[in-house]
Amino acid sequence: MPNNDCLTKWAIIKDSVDDFMALFQEELTPCFKTSELIVMDAVKPDDYYPFTNLQGVYCVFDTIGNLAYIGKASGRNAIGHRLHVCLKPFWDKTEWPNKWKASPPAYYGTIGLHNNDDGKSSWAAAGLEEYLIKKLQPYHNKNLR
Repeated sequence: MPNNDCLTKWAIIKDSVDDFMALFQEELTPCFKTSELIVMDAVKPDDYYPFTNLQGVYCVFDTIGNLAYIGKASGRNAIGHRLHVCLKPFWDKTEWPNKWKASPPAYYGTIGLHNNDDGKSSWAAAGLEEYLIKKLQPYHNKNLR
């Protein structure tokens, strides 16, 4: 089970998603739904990722419970594909890129873009990613701060 710091930060992210949707309620007919936090030790790379086939955003927390990274899945890349690419070294037990060595990822959560069948809200995943990065400043997202 994720530690209290991680759960608190995930609750803040969920509230921030609601804030983002409120800002764009006229333009954003689809909605975002958040998963529960997933403990990486408890799943295998081919297991189900919440909202695996949807566009959206994913958040990765380190072993201490700090928000380490926020990424998006948009266009042809769904959440499951992006998470698999991002977290593959963890499951392969290969060497982590330098940025993850101090505190490797331990938990992740997904935010899926639902009701986007017409494709008119494809911008929403990228917008939410940028909004969350600017608001929460995960330490591995340096370009958008």
